[in-house]
Amino acid sequence: MISVSKSILSQKNSIYRIFQSKNAPTSQAFLKNMKMTIATQTQTQTHVHEMEEGEEHNSKTDNQNPLLAMKSFAQERNLCDENGFRKSMAHWTFALAINDLHKENEKRKAPVLRTVNFQRISNDGIDFIMKNRGHSSDLLFAEDQYVSFLYTEGKYLPGQTVQQWRAQGICSPIRLKEVLQCAPTFTIVEMVASVRANKEGDAREDMDVSHILELVQEARAELDKGDISKLELDEAIRAWRFMPHKVERMVGGPNQPMWDRKEWVREEVEGSEWIEPKRLMPF
Repeated sequence: MISVSKSILSQKNSIYRIFQSKNAPTSQAFLKNMKMTIATQTQTQTHVHEMEEGEEHNSKTDNQNPLLAMKSFAQERNLCDENGFRKSMAHWTFALAINDLHKENEKRKAPVLRTVNFQRISNDGIDFIMKNRGHSSDLLFAEDQYVSFLYTEGKYLPGQTVQQWRAQGICSPIRLKEVLQCAPTFTIVEMVASVRANKEGDAREDMDVSHILELVQEARAELDKGDISKLELDEAIRAWRFMPHKVERMVGGPNQPMWDRKEWVREEVEGSEWIEPKRLMPF
């Protein structure tokens, strides 16, 4: 912070000496360029100061657990409540990449990529739901199945910032009732309707859209009346918890001199503590 201030002061003194000399340029373009240079440097100094203040304010949370830092960020954007549960009708999603299985003599397959709704963030992990008996959900049961996580929020616009969270870890099944109350209705009824269609023999590649629509409408009416049993919900929907062992956060915007990157790691053992985050290069 002091070095930045000294640098700007030194450059301002240099500019002053130029104007005091007999050969000082007087063109409007030169004067405009000098003003823009000073303004940019002052803006950078202000941003560095704000970054340091913000880091001091959030240092306890950030150093303790990146999941809590992510939850605080989501709370500020009105996406979840104080307990980390998603708020009603909040558009709050992340991407999950899962390695597809292949046989020894088979060509390696591309990872399965899915956009998933957050249901809750807690000290234990990130909770979400998927259609049960679906290919993606089945893959998560594979032994040593590591997944990659990507969450981006914000806008890269003047005066604003964007945050990108990347993580690696594993997923563990949890009880559906832990997160069902905050899951969007449309997600629940469409998963139930899809499983019903599968039971009737409908294939994903040869889907009767009008029939699926009827099943969705029926499921919605039944859910509103409370007529869908717990057994059917458990059969149609699987709840999961993503438990990362490595998390990275990038924060940046047009007004920042560079991306601010941090990385947290911990041992791949349940209940292990996070190590104090370290700074990474911008790229």
